[in-house]
Amino acid sequence: MRSAEQDPSAGGPRVQAAGIDPADLLTGDEVAARLRATPRFVRRLVAERRITYVKVGRLVRFEPAAVDEYIERNRVVPLSRAELRRRLRAVA
Repeated sequence: MRSAEQDPSAGGPRVQAAGIDPADLLTGDEVAARLRATPRFVRRLVAERRITYVKVGRLVRFEPAAVDEYIERNRVVPLSRAELRRRLRAVA
């Protein structure tokens, strides 16, 4: 078994200095499964900088908290009819 210094998937000194355990980081496929989306969608989120990610060498990894934050940021809360009317009147 290789040490953390030799294993690129173990994370470099930056990842370890930031207090991030590389074993806790998620891959793009794991994030896709968690979001019930395709890996292509996750790559698009990264390309558009819509989700926080960590670069481990050339690999892209995600903290579980970043995925939870993304979900929370995109939550749509339902409105009552009265609230919807108030907002539409304010716009008009």
